[in-house]
Amino acid sequence: MSAVLKLYLRRAAEHAEGRIQHVAAERIWLQHAEVVPGAERGESLRRAAIAANRAGKPGIAESLLEKALAIHREVGNRSSEGLAQGNLAHLYTSTGRLELAEQNFMEARATWLEGAGILREIGDLPGLDDKTSAMRAACSKAGVRAFDEEA
Repeated sequence: MSAVLKLYLRRAAEHAEGRIQHVAAERIWLQHAEVVPGAERGESLRRAAIAANRAGKPGIAESLLEKALAIHREVGNRSSEGLAQGNLAHLYTSTGRLELAEQNFMEARATWLEGAGILREIGDLPGLDDKTSAMRAACSKAGVRAFDEEA
């Protein structure tokens, strides 16, 4: 598949997200997922799921998040795996499935802490600071405790 088409679809999906056109964003992210491999496919499915959930389709969003999570686990993309787990936790909370939400939140937290430990171990403190800031912002947006805070 041409690099131009991949780029066009990604930009079109991001544009639809920015214009709060959730149905269009979902459709375009799904098209993008069909033309990209591996972790990029997982991320496209995750973003399609977010758009589907915002469009009032939590069942579709859940299915897409489960597919994205499986892809990220398969390719070993721990960072995106944690994002998908966090997105599932948010979805479960919004649909009243608090036990599943807590389970996914704890899995996402464990994934994040593992990754943070690796960054510390290899001495990538600037990378750790960037990831920590992004994680705190995402947790705040989701209305949950940041992963690096004590219970």
